Parts: sequence; C-alpha cells; structure tokens
Amino acid sequence: MASRSRKGQTLVFEQVLLFSFSVVVFIVAFTIFSITQDITLEANADNQLDAVTELVAESVLAFGQHPGNGTVVIPVPRVAGDAVYEVELDQAGLTVTNLKDTAITKTHGLYDLKSAYALGGKATSAGGKLIVKKDVNPTSSSPRLTLVS
Repeated sequence: MASRSRKGQTLVFEQVLLFSFSVVVFIVAFTIFSITQDITLEANADNQLDAVTELVAESVLAFGQHPGNGTVVIPVPRVAGDAVYEVELDQAGLTVTNLKDTAITKTHGLYDLKSAYALGGKATSAGGKLIVKKDVNPTSSSPRLTLVS
C-alpha cells in the first residue's frame, strides 16, 4: 500500500514540475519577445524620423531657392514611431524631435540656407502638415523663413 501512494506522489510531483517548467519557459519567451519588440519599435521610430527630417529639409531647401514671398504646405506623417513629433526651424538648422521619447532627435544643417535667411518657428506633426512662410521683404535686414503649424 505504501508503494502505491508513493507512486501517486511521484506522479503529482512530476506534473507540478512540468507545469512550473512550462511557466518559466513562457515567461522567458514573453520577456524575449517584449525586449525585441521594444528594440524594433525604437529602430522604426529612428528611421521614420530620419525620413521626415529629409523630407522637410528638402522641401525647405527647394522653397528657399524660389524668388519672392510665398507659403508652402508640406504634408508630413502625423506620427513617426507611434508618436507625434515636433519640427523646429532656427539658425542652427532643422531639428525634429520625437515627443514621446525626446532622446530621439534628428537634425539637418540646411546648408547655406541658414546664412541667407533668418529661420524660425516650431510646429508639431499632429495636423499632418507643416506650413513654411517666406518673406523676402521684411522690415528686418534679412529675408525670413518661418515654420508655422
């Protein structure tokens, strides 16, 4: 009789160990996939911000080459990497910052445009477009390129 109950205890113990091992494997797999997903999302956000920076820089540079006053609307994605971003135009050039993770920031020097124009303005991507205004006859000494939402 004693050997029978021992066999039952062994069977229960084996099942508990098997269940515990399965839980550990599940937790490890879940953790690995979560870490991989975070790394992939961060890389995607970085790449998308690069693309947006190049798009806006090319548009601003092309607009700066046209003579006269004017306004250009630059259609941009509302989000990059699942987050709204901010575009800033200043004398240092163009800066695009992910508002969800401000460590993800991209810049573009805008070549000689920053010496030809007074640059300024900030806008977010929430509206899906950026508006850049050019005033070549301002009251100040140099022409202006201003970013507005």
